[in-house]
Amino acid sequence: MDGTYLKILKIISNNSVLSQRYIAKEINLSIGKVNYILNELIEKGYIKMNRFKSSQKKCAYAYIITPKGLRKKIELTYEFLKLKSREYETIKNEIDELSTDIREYEALQDNLRLNTE
Repeated sequence: MDGTYLKILKIISNNSVLSQRYIAKEINLSIGKVNYILNELIEKGYIKMNRFKSSQKKCAYAYIITPKGLRKKIELTYEFLKLKSREYETIKNEIDELSTDIREYEALQDNLRLNTE
């Protein structure tokens, strides 16, 4: 499971009465992909779904995160945070290296200017 599953679990935990179209729009996925992921989450027991007619005469769904789903959401959040922390450290180190390179280049430029004057 990847960050997409976590995004969907977060959306459902914030508002359980949603259409698949709404979820798809929120995370920029096709409705088919959202449908596939929701069915997988249901199959694994992470969410339950109740279908009903909304006031606009369209079908809407109530998605309920199960205790198993809540544990999975926490697990995915933890793994996502670990991944992003590693990425942050990598980028931070790259920025530090580039900053050092720039300072060395500027010092070299200053020395060249002093030597030509």
